Amino acid sequence: MINNLWKIIKGTISDIIDEIYTLIGLFAGWLVLTGSAKVVIGKVIMIGFIVWIIRNRIKDFTEKE
Repeated sequence: MINNLWKIIKGTISDIIDEIYTLIGLFAGWLVLTGSAKVVIGKVIMIGFIVWIIRNRIKDFTEKE
């Protein structure tokens, strides 16, 4: 179980590193926003990031079968 959890964490970190330039671009765009736009876009970025991680884990699980 610990070994499986380690593989999931390692795979997630690897995916994040692969997309680092996209994440930097999203962060830079978020920095220049002000007011309510910054709040809304920040939430959208975080929700999209979480959905992306979950989707990649599901995709990896279904490809192994």
